Amino acid sequence: LLQCIAGDGEVGAQTIRDGEVKFDCVVFIGSRETGKKIQEEVGRAGRHVCVELEMGGKDPCYVGGDAAHTEEEWEKLVGMLVGATFDNSQQNCNATTRLYVDSA
Repeated sequence: LLQCIAGDGEVGAQTIRDGEVKFDCVVFIGSRETGKKIQEEVGRAGRHVCVELEMGGKDPCYVGGDAAHTEEEWEKLVGMLVGATFDNSQQNCNATTRLYVDSA
């Protein structure tokens, strides 16, 4: 399950603080300042969850464990990732420079 929360920092902080909201991990890709705030908020809230932060990185890509189920789907996915990385000799401003693949 992938859940994205849109809003300002207070929306995210309230979600972390709310004991009724169940989650196992917080994954954030963005600025160092915001990443530090997220880590601090998780600690203050006493949540025992994983926190994965990609702070200040350039164009990371995350592949979830259920991204592809067949060999054909994996081949298509890998082709798309290679294209996103090396298209135009990696001279695109959004060229993938980091790849994270879920071990599931």
